[in-house]
Amino acid sequence: MMHSVRSRLAARGGAIAIVVMAIIDPAFSVMRYDAATVSVVQGPREVDSVTATQVRRALQDVVRVVDAPFAAADAIVYVGRSSTAQLEHGSAPLFVIEPPASVSLRSVRLPTRLFVDGRNPVEAPVEGLPAGNSATALLRISGVAVDRLDAHGSFDSTANLALGVIPLEPGVQNLRLELTARTAEPAVVDMTALARENRWKALMYEPRPSWASTFVRRALEQDTRITVVSRTMTSRGISRAAGVPPARLDQIAALVPYDVIIVGSPDALTPTERSALEQFMRARGGSVVMLLDQQPTGSLVDLITPTTGWEHLTLSAAAPIHVMESESSTVVSGAEFTWPSTLPLSADVLALVTLPAQKTKPARTVPAIWSVPLGGGRLFVSGATDSWKTRAVRGTQFAQFWQGLVGRAAAQALPPIRLTLTPSAVRPGDPVQVRIEDRAAILATPTIPVRAQISAEWQSADGKYGEGLALYPTVRRGVVAGTFRAPANSGNLVVRANSAGNSDSAALGVAPSNRTASGDDVGLLRRLAASTGGESLTEREIGRLPGRLARVMQSKAHRGDSHPMRSPWWIVPLALLLAFEWWSRRRSGLA
Repeated sequence: MMHSVRSRLAARGGAIAIVVMAIIDPAFSVMRYDAATVSVVQGPREVDSVTATQVRRALQDVVRVVDAPFAAADAIVYVGRSSTAQLEHGSAPLFVIEPPASVSLRSVRLPTRLFVDGRNPVEAPVEGLPAGNSATALLRISGVAVDRLDAHGSFDSTANLALGVIPLEPGVQNLRLELTARTAEPAVVDMTALARENRWKALMYEPRPSWASTFVRRALEQDTRITVVSRTMTSRGISRAAGVPPARLDQIAALVPYDVIIVGSPDALTPTERSALEQFMRARGGSVVMLLDQQPTGSLVDLITPTTGWEHLTLSAAAPIHVMESESSTVVSGAEFTWPSTLPLSADVLALVTLPAQKTKPARTVPAIWSVPLGGGRLFVSGATDSWKTRAVRGTQFAQFWQGLVGRAAAQALPPIRLTLTPSAVRPGDPVQVRIEDRAAILATPTIPVRAQISAEWQSADGKYGEGLALYPTVRRGVVAGTFRAPANSGNLVVRANSAGNSDSAALGVAPSNRTASGDDVGLLRRLAASTGGESLTEREIGRLPGRLARVMQSKAHRGDSHPMRSPWWIVPLALLLAFEWWSRRRSGLA
């Protein structure tokens, strides 16, 4: 009984104390930054949005918070781990809040045009996936899953995805790549592309019959993305043709329609044919793939890569060839390799082979397949001279590898005009970068002035045309660029570029749910914050953010009165105390 009385009196006293304190309205002197404005910008991930909410709560009582980039802000707080264009033009001190790391897709490589009824590669480097962890990648087209792949982390927390999509009909295709890990937030990237029925054109030329080019040709003939014609010189003045190839390789005009030329036994090329191939790359901007079957000599060395010398080695057993940007090391293999002692600085190594230790040399890794730019085109060289011998070994993917390599070479060949949109899927109002390359202007003689009229416009799904896009010349000859903002309405747009009778199109998807690729740029963000007088904090250090902001905003600081009893939340404990006191009195029969 006494316990009930004491509880009732304590509840009544607490309620009276709250009322008395509200009447007195005590004030406390605190440091305020009411005149300061802080812009809070968040990254694209869901965890960025959650962390940004915590930041706003921590700052709402001491500064004026603007939930968007604000040019006149006294400080900027960025919540995220990936860089954004919204920070490029800010001059105020930058404070970076780093949410927990998770798997991310820095970029996704999707062909500028997709081929109907053909497998189109979709490649993406993964970041934030430690060794021993795995993630599942799922590729969707119009919401339907079309490919799936498990990625495994490495010692540097990276992995590579190599998926594919096969459009069933031409037109705009909306794709989404989802990467899910058990211990992290999923990474999602949306993309949009145009699917077309036209194909790459490839010419296979063999000045002398060879097994390597024979099996590569058979692999390419199975690829629906490529139309292959070939000519094989079986004897002096006698050749065998498939399709309608040029009668001779030195007919420069006849080579222009082709995107890529694959050459077998290149050591048997005549000086005239070598000159024609060089002209094809320099003047046409085409790609050439050379399948070496022995160590090159003479003028062929100068065409492939001028160097101090070449090396050649035959192993006792086939060694796996590690294809760059591939999860598998058993795509192709070989036992005989030839490679230059020194590659040019501009070379791009596409595949490596690790050679075992020898009597005079330790184990080493050398290039097996590489490419070098030549004029406006590119030369691809395979030094794996006998990789065709292991094409039937279980686990190898000889046909898929060569289809991918030749497709990559064809994609890099310059078309008459090329239009690229970055990114290809955006939210309404987001900026879109436009890049247009005019082959004639790019490959023109530098000393001759070039006059090119290049224009671009966009058309919505309902057939309405938008305003013409403003384009500006870039530092590269024959390339113009521009930027426009996506319209407010969701849907698919088709952007068209025109120049001298040539045209190209690209698709743009606009939807509020679209997400773009973003990598982990914490190191860059830390340096950027330090350069502006700010600093970087972890998610656990959000409580220290007001004090850190005070250091750079002293001119905005002032002493002010805080009235804690004016908070409307005091009504909650007051009501609870009164309710308890009434309940206790009723239980005791006093009410």
